[in-house]
Amino acid sequence: MAEKILLKWTVWPAKQQPARAIFAYFVIVACVVFASQTNIVLGIGMMIAFVVSVGEILLPSQYIVTEDNIAVRSVAKVTTKKWADFSTWQSLSNGCLLVGKGSRPFFVKRRSIMVYCFDKQDPLQNILQQKLPPTNHEPTRSQ
Repeated sequence: MAEKILLKWTVWPAKQQPARAIFAYFVIVACVVFASQTNIVLGIGMMIAFVVSVGEILLPSQYIVTEDNIAVRSVAKVTTKKWADFSTWQSLSNGCLLVGKGSRPFFVKRRSIMVYCFDKQDPLQNILQQKLPPTNHEPTRSQ
């Protein structure tokens, strides 16, 4: 039986700041072109590394919120985490930060998810208020 989807949307953060996105695309392409002139394998490796590292910002991502979990699907990765994997959440100007559980800051950062929801922030916050306790302090990683 399929899980009930509470909220589903696709967002492309690069569209919110097109000048920065164009500059980032230019830098990535320039680095890959210069690396490819030295070694084609290095150029391909750099391209894959760039897509994995900044794909969540520069490429579209789909978010699916269900009763039991949240899923993030992008070109670079697919992540599905249960609500129990998060300790709290915080509202930010461009979305919500879901803070992962962990005994050390490194684990908390690795288990956290930034949910970009420019036009879906109110419905998402309503769901998060039911699933997780909010936090009142500043996020642990810069956004």
